[in-house]
Amino acid sequence: MVTTGGFSAFSSSGNVRRLLSTLSFLPVGVAVNELIGSFMFVDGRSMQPTLNPAYSGSYTSSRDLVFVAKWPIKVWRRYRKGEVVVLRSPVDPDVEVIRRLTGREREWRTRRVGMRQEPILEGFCWVTGDNPLYSEDSETYGPVPLALIEGWVAYVVWPLNRVGPVPKRVIQAPHAQRMPPQDL
Repeated sequence: MVTTGGFSAFSSSGNVRRLLSTLSFLPVGVAVNELIGSFMFVDGRSMQPTLNPAYSGSYTSSRDLVFVAKWPIKVWRRYRKGEVVVLRSPVDPDVEVIRRLTGREREWRTRRVGMRQEPILEGFCWVTGDNPLYSEDSETYGPVPLALIEGWVAYVVWPLNRVGPVPKRVIQAPHAQRMPPQDL
């Protein structure tokens, strides 16, 4: 056994093996996070009362912890109207936002402000917050590319008194209309 400066050469190789063994799980963890799902805290009031019903604006107030299912979006490309989705903000791609998918491609939407009708083209969707007073959504920036959707919010896992699936209530606004095929 060789010792140098009081450290055993064998113990350092054991540490290297342990480190390499631990690092070998890193790609698995990244794959699970990107393709299967992940957990995230919900910030803000834009999805009240569905998410963060007790949130008052401070980080010490109650925030929901949710499970975001990514496989239906990343693998199957399944987008369902009424689901709460996580997407990259069209304004700042470094920020993820949570909104409800309320309009699908090939529909017409009328904005609340200005009452301007607008088509949702192929590859785009309309997302809105459940609390319009605190939500920056498609009412602000228009239809968003489906490619920005990262996953759908499947379950609230914290706080314990709210554990359960996130409701997929379909918001059928009177101003949502299907586009005739020839109009595209």
